[in-house]
Amino acid sequence: MKLNFFSTPTPRALFLCTLAFLLAATAGKADEGEGSGNAGAAIAFADALFQRDSFYRAAMEYERFIYFYPEHPDVSRAHVNIAASAKRAGTAAAATVFPDEGVKSQPGFARHLFDKGHYYQAVTEYERFIYFNPDHPAVPEARLKIALCHQLGGQYEKAIELFRTLTEEYRDQDVGKEAAYHLGRCFLLNRDYEEALTAFDSIIKDNPGTPLADRAQWSRAWTSLCAEDYGSAQEHLLLVRESSDYGEPSRELAGALEELPRLPRKSPFLAGFLAAAIPGAGHLYAGKKKQALFTFITNALLAFGTYEAFSNDLYTAGGFLSLFSINYYSGNIFGALNSTHGYNRKVKEAYLEPFRRTYEPSITFGIRY
Repeated sequence: MKLNFFSTPTPRALFLCTLAFLLAATAGKADEGEGSGNAGAAIAFADALFQRDSFYRAAMEYERFIYFYPEHPDVSRAHVNIAASAKRAGTAAAATVFPDEGVKSQPGFARHLFDKGHYYQAVTEYERFIYFNPDHPAVPEARLKIALCHQLGGQYEKAIELFRTLTEEYRDQDVGKEAAYHLGRCFLLNRDYEEALTAFDSIIKDNPGTPLADRAQWSRAWTSLCAEDYGSAQEHLLLVRESSDYGEPSRELAGALEELPRLPRKSPFLAGFLAAAIPGAGHLYAGKKKQALFTFITNALLAFGTYEAFSNDLYTAGGFLSLFSINYYSGNIFGALNSTHGYNRKVKEAYLEPFRRTYEPSITFGIRY
């Protein structure tokens, strides 16, 4: 049974609190590397978490220990315990390989966690760095990384809040411009296309002829694609400079959009006409066979019931059945129109799907209702 770290005031919990305080107190030297005298406290803290079955946290503390003290004799044991923690927690353990850095630092360890996709832990390390080094010149970059962690972790609302704050505080600096771009990306990923278009348009206007503007043009085009505004998407793809990293894929995607009018499609007008003539025929035309059969039978039964009611002088029942018949008959027409639009949309999305998988796998087609 797993217990919360602070669930009971036992001596072991107090011991862990003391170790945590000692470990955090040394983080003020993050940009200079950690002292060798703290290795014992670091490994002891990780061991204590491991013994209390806090395997996920223990693995992170072992990784921190390996990062800061790669030559320590307990490193091999830390590797073994990381694997054991992963096994007991039911997760896969990847080999812990750190980049070759001259000086170990708190931001370096945070970057390592970020690169491995451990975004929640990376946020903790970046916040620890900011807390102990509030005046460090790398603080804005660390704050940007925290926002990126939330974005990559799918916490778009939190990321939007952080990116918006950074954009306002560092408007004329690279960090602020990068935050403004990712603010638009968060809106796009969250399928808030109107806000995304506004954000990207602002970047394009304020940074003409720059790589950032090219990225914004590319993302704006994909926003238009997701919103089914294919003309606007093609227009902005062609505005991307050919010399940029997005030049070639932009031209390729713009050329693909020219083929959209020649894709197979269904006529909404014809679907509506067929549905009005024979209920269910519009759905059948749109490829909805089961829906077509259900619609035909439902409308036929309601029409027959209405006829029988009036034929037997049951005017009240006939009136109610008439209302239901008209409602279902109208719904049959609108349903046929929607089915046709849905068919046409799926054809276009299927055509564009290979491009999405290649260039923007994180984006989801469709409008959020």
